[in-house]
Amino acid sequence: MLLLVACGAIAWEAIMRLASPPVVAGATVMGVAGVGIVLNGISAWLLHGGSHGDLNRRSAFLHMLGDAAISAGVLVSGGLIVYTGWNWLDPWSASRSSRSSWRRHESAARLDQSVAGRGAEGVNSTAVMSFLSGQPA
Repeated sequence: MLLLVACGAIAWEAIMRLASPPVVAGATVMGVAGVGIVLNGISAWLLHGGSHGDLNRRSAFLHMLGDAAISAGVLVSGGLIVYTGWNWLDPWSASRSSRSSWRRHESAARLDQSVAGRGAEGVNSTAVMSFLSGQPA
């Protein structure tokens, strides 16, 4: 539910900013996105080693890889803002990132429904993740 509210708020703000784009500090956008690429890249690299036999690690690895790719897109949009002055790219890239997060949520929901549809009534993602990791929920 929180993801739904956050995606809605980001989408609303993006629409408002597309209507009247404010001046964006493209260099700051590039710096933050660069940090995102590095941190998510390191996280993905650390998770990759054990991701072949562990569904949790594989999921986390793919998530970090996706976040690094989103940061790369934001880095490019920040560079374009710096060199062209196209401030509308900031809300556009925010809406793309929000859309990507929403798609991940939909994918996780389909997994929950798939597991529940196989006779595991009352199972939720916390229980599935708990079961797969061997840790109590």
